[in-house]
Amino acid sequence: MTAVTLSPDPAADPSTVAPQTDIFQFLGAEDLPEEEKIELLAKMATLVRERVFNRIVDDMSPEASNFFDNEVADSEDPQAFDLFLERFVPNYQTIVDDEINKLRHQLSIRLAE
Repeated sequence: MTAVTLSPDPAADPSTVAPQTDIFQFLGAEDLPEEEKIELLAKMATLVRERVFNRIVDDMSPEASNFFDNEVADSEDPQAFDLFLERFVPNYQTIVDDEINKLRHQLSIRLAE
């Protein structure tokens, strides 16, 4: 299995993303079977997505909320959400990076116990 990272945006320019550490190496779980790694990574990614979404919703202005409800929520346009992020959440990547780092920190504390 190739190195798997819990990266905020795998397609991002490497110069704009903090250096990534193989999450399984970080957790000391390099020897997990590939199937378990995939399952664990999917759970971590879901958790990060939920946390990011909750932060965005919690910080949403009434204007952003209206835009989301009227232009994004039921839209079939895949670019509608990107437009929302660009317009109302310019620090989206920072939020994603922050939530990934928080999860890593929480996992490291649990492993140290």
